[in-house]
Amino acid sequence: MDNVGAPLSAGPPTISADGRWLWNGMQWTARAGPTGFRSLNAHRTWAVAALAAWIASAALQLIADATRINVASAVINGTGVSLTDAQNSDRLVSLAALIHLGVFVLAAVAFLMWLYRAVANNHALGAYELRFTPGWAVGWWFVPFANLVRPLQIIAEAWRAADPSASRSTAETRSHLRAPAMVIAWWLLYLIGNVIALFERWTSGDPLTRLRGATELDIVSLVVLSAAAGMAITLVVLLTRREEAKVRQLTP
Repeated sequence: MDNVGAPLSAGPPTISADGRWLWNGMQWTARAGPTGFRSLNAHRTWAVAALAAWIASAALQLIADATRINVASAVINGTGVSLTDAQNSDRLVSLAALIHLGVFVLAAVAFLMWLYRAVANNHALGAYELRFTPGWAVGWWFVPFANLVRPLQIIAEAWRAADPSASRSTAETRSHLRAPAMVIAWWLLYLIGNVIALFERWTSGDPLTRLRGATELDIVSLVVLSAAAGMAITLVVLLTRREEAKVRQLTP
């Protein structure tokens, strides 16, 4: 007889332990695959391209900062510098800063769009009892103090929810999974880079000495944040692949 051992009472559909079969109250039927899942591939491409562009703009900013340090050092050391060189340095710094800011906005938008889609896929990937909605996955970035912790938790939850070895997961089962060290390293670099940038305002000394000190700190901040952006690119690629792998596991 078919369906031996299957539940006899009618009721809401039940998913088998392997996530591949659906009990409709009368018989087991093959699942068509996860519903509500939307591919991250396009969003991944835009996020990776925008983050790479931000790293390139950071390199331009580093070059501009180096010229400013050379000009300030020449004046401080008494070797002198021509007015033309000083003006060219200022123009380069202003242009680099403008490009850097514009690309930062584009990179932030692209990354958050990817993150929104990744978190929105959590339910389709069989995750229950989730802490974060897609909207708040973006919103928490703009809440003071909470944005020091929440983005890390959001990425970590999305990573655990996309575990290909589990067709379904709850808060309890996900608590036993660890997000990769790369996620924590990315977030620490991001925070450290921004903290260093804050110290640029608190340099001491005469105006030229403060200018040189602030520019040197800006270089350190840019290097750290560029490393964080590189890790963010890796994270975007790996989490996208992880979700796609789980979809293949859930699709009969």
